[in-house]
Amino acid sequence: MFASFRSRLIILILLILTLTQVLTAAYTLSAMSHRIQDEGQQHLLVGNRVFDNAIRSNGEQLLKAMRILTADFAFKQTVMMHERETTESVLRNHAGRIGADLVFLMDLDGKVTASNDQQLEVGQPFPISDVIEHARDKGQTIDVLVVNSKVYEVVVVPLQAPQRIAWVGMGFPLNNLLADQISGIANVDISFVGYDDGKQLLMASTLPGDMVREVEQEIDAQRPPINKIFAVANGRYSSLMLPLATAGNEPVFALLHMDGKPLQAEYDQLRNKLLLVFFLTVLVGIGVAWPVSRSVSGPVQELAAYAEAIGRGDSALPPAEGKGELAMLNRTLQQMQDNIRSREQQLTFQSSHDDLTGLLNRAAMVRELGTLLQQPSIASGTLLQLCIRDFKQINNVLGYHNGDRVLQCFAERLSSLPLHTVARIGGDEFMLIAEGEQGEEQICQLLAPLSQSLDIDGTRISLRTAAGVVYFPTQGTNVNVLGRRSDIALNLAKHDNLPLFIYHQGLDESHRRELQLIQDLRPALENGDIFLVYQPKVSLAAGNCQHAEALIRWQHAELGFVPPDEFIRLAEHSGNISLISRWVVRTALAQAGVWWQQGIQMRVAVNLSIHDLSEPAFMRELADTLREHPEAAQYLSFEVTESMVMSDAEQVIRALQQLRDMGFSLAIDDFGTGHSSLAYLKRLPVDELKIDKAFVQNVNNDAKDAMIVSAAIQLGHAMNMKITAEGVETADGVATLKQLGCDVVQGYYFSRPIRAADFEQWLEKPIQVA
Repeated sequence: MFASFRSRLIILILLILTLTQVLTAAYTLSAMSHRIQDEGQQHLLVGNRVFDNAIRSNGEQLLKAMRILTADFAFKQTVMMHERETTESVLRNHAGRIGADLVFLMDLDGKVTASNDQQLEVGQPFPISDVIEHARDKGQTIDVLVVNSKVYEVVVVPLQAPQRIAWVGMGFPLNNLLADQISGIANVDISFVGYDDGKQLLMASTLPGDMVREVEQEIDAQRPPINKIFAVANGRYSSLMLPLATAGNEPVFALLHMDGKPLQAEYDQLRNKLLLVFFLTVLVGIGVAWPVSRSVSGPVQELAAYAEAIGRGDSALPPAEGKGELAMLNRTLQQMQDNIRSREQQLTFQSSHDDLTGLLNRAAMVRELGTLLQQPSIASGTLLQLCIRDFKQINNVLGYHNGDRVLQCFAERLSSLPLHTVARIGGDEFMLIAEGEQGEEQICQLLAPLSQSLDIDGTRISLRTAAGVVYFPTQGTNVNVLGRRSDIALNLAKHDNLPLFIYHQGLDESHRRELQLIQDLRPALENGDIFLVYQPKVSLAAGNCQHAEALIRWQHAELGFVPPDEFIRLAEHSGNISLISRWVVRTALAQAGVWWQQGIQMRVAVNLSIHDLSEPAFMRELADTLREHPEAAQYLSFEVTESMVMSDAEQVIRALQQLRDMGFSLAIDDFGTGHSSLAYLKRLPVDELKIDKAFVQNVNNDAKDAMIVSAAIQLGHAMNMKITAEGVETADGVATLKQLGCDVVQGYYFSRPIRAADFEQWLEKPIQVA
């Protein structure tokens, strides 16, 4: 209901108006309330001053009247003659003339000698002794007293003849008449309250009759503070309690009452006016807010609808430009729409194309191939997965920037070929689709332009490619199947160094076997399916065995025996070779430790791969192992193949030097097959050369093999290296090698690679060296 901008704008305007009016009204009413309270209190204070003046003036008038009486000679003579009846008559007459209710005559000791009140017994002290004391101190007194349950303003003056002979007193009642007189002057209501023996007496009051009893009860109940303003009659009256009695034990008070009803009526009238103004303002606000909000929200709603259309991706015409900020917002939305369209086109292109070459990417190729497979109009096709051979070396030599340029030029050549679809699927790999089933000769002709040299900054580069080929729909009708089979074919082309390899039936099974071996590799290391065997290395001079080579074997639970060359190759391709190497080092070290504890001083040789030597983490772990087990360098030695050395001689030499610095003995395996340079050979920090079995197996009956072995032995000895011959299978071979000066022999003649327990039993037998 209130979601639209217009309704919220109207509500905002009304809220502002309402808040303004409420704050104004609250401030005004609060100020009015304080003003009324202040006015009432000020009125009471003024009434208090007027009341004090009225009481004092009334007392002075009474005092003047009393002085006239005491100045009468006849009255003095009557008193001196103790004519009681005459004295009382004079007192009554004079009291009647001045309006006194109470008259009395006291001797100098304060005893009553005459009175018009029968309760004042002649010859008894006046009930309020304080009156005589005040009169003696001041020569005369005016007091408010409670006499016989009545409240009087009492005037007492001395009677002089010429000496003081008596005291004359008259009392004037605090009644409604006096209250009315003072109320008329002070403009407040007056109440007189006295106490007799602790009982409250409301003597007079100008309050309305229904209020008198209520006020009397409240005063009796709460005993209000003296000389402080308080509220009575449920807050209608603000009252002030003034003490009047100055003599006697019973208090007498005057209460001044200020009626707040007229002031409250004034307050209510103002409040009603403010409420009327508030409602009129709201009505005016509604009348103004509607057209204002419509004029403001109309363009905003048009812009909102335009923005919503942009958000949905719909094409929409922009509204009229308008003025000010709305015009700027309109132009911004139009610019945003153009930018969104541009980005969508860019994102659409990027989502389906390779950033570097502009060719389709893998996802787009998968969609394109899927579309082709669903079109019956295309009878058949050829899917090629292509890669650039040794592209890593191009990057290393020319740098990655020039490597990218090579890929771009290569992509341009691919785009110029008569192909249905060309895509780059990653790195240096591309995927091509050609219509019809292209034969091997046709494919070679098709790809021939790719082998032409490229000119990169003056450097001529000749490219070699490898391709895996699969036909559809004859060899697959599923995108994933065709992709897997083309990948298998490409891997075989690279492995066999062929320009192309066409997929044929049965390769999937081999691929699945490889996947299974890769998946089962780690569990096999943990459950014992993979284990080590040891082949003796026999010293021809000493006729004993103090060295053995550790070789890995895998007896698969389902596939049976898996050749080491097969799963080692898979481990290298899948990045798991370091996992195997770490396991072999730990296992061989543990076994060597057991043998040394048994008194069998056997050093075990472990083969390392190029991946191990180039991985810093493997070298750090080996150093950590040596720190934890210092005897490891005595228990183990390491072998690397000659071909591994020549693949990256500088890096291998650095890694071997690290191992040598750790104290490990090193050997070059399969010597004679890697075409190693003497320049590198002399730099290798190795202790042993192992002549490959290809030259050893026929050394006793092939003069050329014997010559090669003899040369290798002499070369190794000249470089202070120990020479080991591998693959010795006959006694004649052993004899020939001993004659040629070979140091150590290893082969089936002495023992096949066997498990540790069998190896221990083999050591117990005598070794026959020819």
